[in-house]
Amino acid sequence: MNEISSIITNIAKMNFINETKIFNEIQNNKKILILDLRSKNDFKNMSLPNSMNLPFDENQDDFFENFINYINPDLTDDPIIKGMLCKFRRYYIAIIFSEEKFHRKNIIDLPDEKVRSNDSLYKSLLLYNSLATNKVRELGVYLKGFKQLYFKYFFIVRNNLNDPLFK
Repeated sequence: MNEISSIITNIAKMNFINETKIFNEIQNNKKILILDLRSKNDFKNMSLPNSMNLPFDENQDDFFENFINYINPDLTDDPIIKGMLCKFRRYYIAIIFSEEKFHRKNIIDLPDEKVRSNDSLYKSLLLYNSLATNKVRELGVYLKGFKQLYFKYFFIVRNNLNDPLFK
């Protein structure tokens, strides 16, 4: 079984979360670290508290596949996130990778080459596997897209620019 097939096979075991889970973790001041794989521009436009941008389009597969090896203070300028990264295994980690919604069933049914060709999806799966094998406290992938988070919980979303949020 090749690497992509093993990742696809593991999708059934992955913890997929909804926006309510992310909201509850943020609201209850629980230990949540959000790894946001959206593009740098999307992240600059809006993001969530306790989130760190790891743009899928600026990092190679190896970065996500072996994320633990890349954790260092230079990944972010935010002192709070730096502290969280030092103790990442103690946090609930949520992975956000898209503006748009994905359906779990559609991901499972995708042929390997289609998963590989969707860079943000593929890299989020690599990151999930990397973190899962390194025994983080709890881990989830958010499939409903950042737009859904914004529409449901706009009051926690940080608007980082004066641009319109969605056109």
